[in-house]
Amino acid sequence: MITGGTGFLGSHLTRHLVREKQRDDVVLFDTAPALERIADVAGDVTVVRGDVLEIQSLIEAMRQHDVERVVHLAYLAGGEIAPGQAVPYVRVQCLGTTNVFEAARIHGVRRVVNASSVAVYGRARDGSLDEDAAIYPDRPYASCKAWGEQLSETFNGWGMEIISLRVASSMGHGRLGRASLAQGLTEQRVNYMAAPELVALGRPALMPPDDQVCDFIHVSDTAEGFWCALTASEPRHHIYNLRAYQLPAREITSAIRTAVPDADVTVSDEPIFKLQLMDNTRLVQELGFSPRYTVRSAVAQYVEEVRGG
Repeated sequence: MITGGTGFLGSHLTRHLVREKQRDDVVLFDTAPALERIADVAGDVTVVRGDVLEIQSLIEAMRQHDVERVVHLAYLAGGEIAPGQAVPYVRVQCLGTTNVFEAARIHGVRRVVNASSVAVYGRARDGSLDEDAAIYPDRPYASCKAWGEQLSETFNGWGMEIISLRVASSMGHGRLGRASLAQGLTEQRVNYMAAPELVALGRPALMPPDDQVCDFIHVSDTAEGFWCALTASEPRHHIYNLRAYQLPAREITSAIRTAVPDADVTVSDEPIFKLQLMDNTRLVQELGFSPRYTVRSAVAQYVEEVRGG
């Protein structure tokens, strides 16, 4: 079962499980299912409308569909929160996570894969950090993700196997969120991993300086990372950094210009969206993760999917 199964990561993971792993037992648990995101595989999955804030709904879904593994993706997106939003925000991020873990424990699910984030490291430091490095979550989103990691250790002490993946910003169709631009989000505030979607729609894109080093991963490889964590036998750790490559931003910019020769791309003079670089040695060595998408193939597919609707 995937909570938040029709969101950005959830829809790509769903497609990956159905198409690549030939799974016919995928259950999507979502408050407001965005069925258009999974239209091509909707007939191959079960969609349950439910809220992670309602633990009985989670327990019933797990029992009714005999759920054996859970991926928890039902979070609110990162970003700032306004005064008055703290309580409902934290309820979803923290109480929702507690409910998923507790429902899984009650139902007898041992393996849960929890979506954490590179954001838990806080402001970027020099070098690539491994999972044992100190974390300094400095935003509500990051603080909630770090709290979820800590909470999972309590449940792991009760015989569960909850694995948290610190996910890098992932590139793939749907990253942009068309509603965001409609609500006035400018290209300068859009994560550059969505730049292929911007230029495919005929809009300008702002990229980091050519020499800014980035962690890169295509969302289908992100899905593969979740699969590795779901199926790993006796994992040695409970936290893994999930990214594919480290590369200078010029390689992403070049791939965009190759895929869309007339793209309106501006390269910034200053670093933008500078996130902490992560070491993924543990993920590769212990879970056997191996990315399939290069930067060029990732950008090319992203553009093709946007243009194809």
